[in-house]
Amino acid sequence: MKDRFNRDEMFYRIADINIPMKEKKDDVLEAMKHINNPNFQDLNGTSYLHMACQAHCVEAIEILLVLGANPNINDNRGFSPITSALGSINNNNGAILNLMLQYGLDLKKMEGNQTLKEWIEMFDDEELNEIIRKTEK
Repeated sequence: MKDRFNRDEMFYRIADINIPMKEKKDDVLEAMKHINNPNFQDLNGTSYLHMACQAHCVEAIEILLVLGANPNINDNRGFSPITSALGSINNNNGAILNLMLQYGLDLKKMEGNQTLKEWIEMFDDEELNEIIRKTEK
């Protein structure tokens, strides 16, 4: 059953994956392995991958990518899931960027009025910049 935003139960389970006192993370991750449409989006264009990135859950991101989720999928504002992760400081950001790149993240893709690469470089995060430099070799 979907709500008024066209969000299903899995959408909320992924969003809450790291909240203590909610469903066990391992149970959500196991359920995610059976998702039929890894590119599911709500009415705002927010995908499961956007939610997993926002939660900074590397395991959930990997499951979705293995299932075929598109790392370059846009929400209705034109932003891809990686922006949901890198928009806030988190120790998993480097791992998330590396994983997304392994599954075809396009650093030349436009995010608003600049490329994703330019958008990431704005953060002046040495770990992220080093990852980008390695992709250019």
